[in-house]
Amino acid sequence: MKYRSRAEIVATLLKAGVRGASKTKLMYSAMLSYEQLQAYLKFTQEKGLIAHEGELPRYTTTAKGMHFLERYAKIGHLLTPVEKAVELPKASVKPTMPKNPAPAADP
Repeated sequence: MKYRSRAEIVATLLKAGVRGASKTKLMYSAMLSYEQLQAYLKFTQEKGLIAHEGELPRYTTTAKGMHFLERYAKIGHLLTPVEKAVELPKASVKPTMPKNPAPAADP
């Protein structure tokens, strides 16, 4: 499994909480341990991205959390073409030297 950034994990939690979700659903959707989930829930609640809803232990993504998801998606779309453009060529490339070097200036 590849390394996930903190922003990616938060985005996964917020996506799962759009329609309301229990801790168990959040934990499984983000593939986190219970301890990790507790830490991320505390962080997202402090930042106002997710809210504890009603008497049932359900968590819902807030308007601020939805705004985060929109921005996160835009950033993801911007980064994808850059990653493809930076790929190295598969064939080896030999460095070329100019055929006629410029004459040195006399001091």
